Amino acid sequence: KYGNESHKIYGYGLIAGIFSTIITNPIDIIRTNLIVQNTNNFITKEQYKLTNINNIIRNVYGKHGFKGFYNGITMRSLQTSLCFGTYELFNKYFD
Repeated sequence: KYGNESHKIYGYGLIAGIFSTIITNPIDIIRTNLIVQNTNNFITKEQYKLTNINNIIRNVYGKHGFKGFYNGITMRSLQTSLCFGTYELFNKYFD
């Protein structure tokens, strides 16, 4: 499929990971905020009270702007890239 060059496989995984992270990171930020509802912040002991998705979007955008939906994108894209690259590498040997 790719020959014996594993660096190409991880390169393609890097590209796929970056694109998929750009698309899904805002959804993941909203999902994470939904999960932590009604829990306490470990540092400030303040309770998270966001009732619905609209409030979460307004809160993230209000505090951080559009950039807030892409917090952590670098590490997440590296993680996703490694997953895609490793999957393709193993898939090459098991097909």
